[in-house]
Amino acid sequence: MLFNSAAFLLFFAALVVVHYAVPHRFRWLLLLAASLYFYASFNAAHVLLLVGCAVVAWLGGFAIDKASTKSAKRWWLVGGIVVSLLPLVIFKYTDFALAQYTALTADADTAPPQLGWALPAGLSFYSFSCVSYLIDVYRGELATEKHFGRLALYVAFFPKLLAGPIERAKSFLPQLNHAVRFDGTAVASGLQLMLWGLFKKVVIADRLAPFVDAGFNNPEL
Repeated sequence: MLFNSAAFLLFFAALVVVHYAVPHRFRWLLLLAASLYFYASFNAAHVLLLVGCAVVAWLGGFAIDKASTKSAKRWWLVGGIVVSLLPLVIFKYTDFALAQYTALTADADTAPPQLGWALPAGLSFYSFSCVSYLIDVYRGELATEKHFGRLALYVAFFPKLLAGPIERAKSFLPQLNHAVRFDGTAVASGLQLMLWGLFKKVVIADRLAPFVDAGFNNPEL
């Protein structure tokens, strides 16, 4: 479900209507369900990986907060970062490293087999979002989020899941506590930004993509 597809535009329009219709206390759950549904549209199995990363960040935040010494906090931070980035290393960089090893040794007979696993959509963005949360907790810039669902929403929030930006948890999480009322002016402004972004993507970027791809595919030219 790409951002410039008709399916996404229908999904987004329906979500906006329901979002303003439900009470504020249920909106986090609606947004989390919508975000997981959006992510499942690419590969349902990878939802487990996303939720697993959120669990690691959630538990890591508690461990950092409860640690009694600065050294212990630092070790929990390092451990949380390593585990959060481990899926990124496995899915994105393992086959690349194996391919480079094979190229350097020039011996296909002894080359280790590649994993061949598909890269989960948005893996870099939600992995670094988890790291950002742990760092904010470690620095004391953000209280540990006790509500797992809200932290999972921060990690999985669909507008930033595929292409960023990596928003800091200290700016995202507090917004979930404030009820948002329908504001026609704000909605119109947001729609104008969306239309302008779609124009740049569909009319400009997609039209230039064949020329850019041709250049990258033929660097000797």
